[in-house]
Amino acid sequence: MVAECREEGLIWCAIPVHNNGATVREVAQKCRALVENVVVVDDGSTDVDLNRLMHGLRVTVLRHDRNLGKGQAIITASRFIESQGGAYMITIDADGQHDPADILKIIPVLEPDSLIIGWRDFGTDNIPGKSRFGRKF
Repeated sequence: MVAECREEGLIWCAIPVHNNGATVREVAQKCRALVENVVVVDDGSTDVDLNRLMHGLRVTVLRHDRNLGKGQAIITASRFIESQGGAYMITIDADGQHDPADILKIIPVLEPDSLIIGWRDFGTDNIPGKSRFGRKF
């Protein structure tokens, strides 16, 4: 079933982004190497023109005119993916703290009507300070 989903383009990767211009292109590039369909939702970024930054990567860029929050960016991605006939959405942060290769761990366990939540290890060096603070808070 998963191989069929991958071939038919039912699996999408969604990358919500707000002012992560320094890292989002590499994240999107790595995701695109693993899944055919990638959507980047620019949640009102002011640091870079994401359409220009993503040029040549064959990813879809959607934009909120102002920052509406990560939750709304994920909803925007979900609605877009559904409109394109997608059945599965895997989200990954744009700041580089998640390894896009982990997508390959998620794909084999995809099932209709399921919600799979990844767990990240806050003991590693690649966790941004603001995320550490938020977790402790």
